[in-house]
Amino acid sequence: MLSMDSVKCMLNHAEIEILVCSIEKVERLLDLKEHVPMLKVIILMDSLNGQAKNIVASEVSQDMVGELRD
Repeated sequence: MLSMDSVKCMLNHAEIEILVCSIEKVERLLDLKEHVPMLKVIILMDSLNGQAKNIVASEVSQDMVGELRD
């Protein structure tokens, strides 16, 4: 697994605006949010259940990540 500094460096160097990942990686990416200003959209590859299915776009917090996993 890459370190947080490595991920931050790669995202900034490549000027990534949209990133596709699994829900397991979202918490780490949210930790980097303020250090990766170009990152605007994170797309999850996982299926969502319940209320999470209805989320189209919103500010996602780390607290929401746990809810999305259920």
